[in-house]
Amino acid sequence: MNAAEVVEWLRGKAASSPHVAVRRAAVAHFAKHKRPEDGECLIAFAKDADTDVAVSAVDALVHWRTLATIQALRSLTSHRNPAVAAAALAALWKIEGPTVENLFDVIEAASKSRAWEVRVVALDLLATEKPEERRHFI
Repeated sequence: MNAAEVVEWLRGKAASSPHVAVRRAAVAHFAKHKRPEDGECLIAFAKDADTDVAVSAVDALVHWRTLATIQALRSLTSHRNPAVAAAALAALWKIEGPTVENLFDVIEAASKSRAWEVRVVALDLLATEKPEERRHFI
């Protein structure tokens, strides 16, 4: 297999692989190379059952500032896994900044979320004036 065949295999079949290491490697590859066509693959990986794969994919989605990415991150802020929801909230804030809609979502997450991870990230986003000063702990 040459490099192009490997990339096509990662795009097509890695998401359905039963091996977590394969899915993690695919996300790492897409995050490292940042090709525009890989954004959709990362959105699919962000819905993965493995927390590490999903959070890594959400963190990598920050580099794709498309409408599809923003919509996917918005839907992931209510994910059943608190780590994924917290990462999506932070990524959405990094992409769009403190817009009115984001402020509303962050305030709602800080006040109504049952998961402590989401509350901590939301409060941290509201407390810092610059997103780069935000703590990195999830």
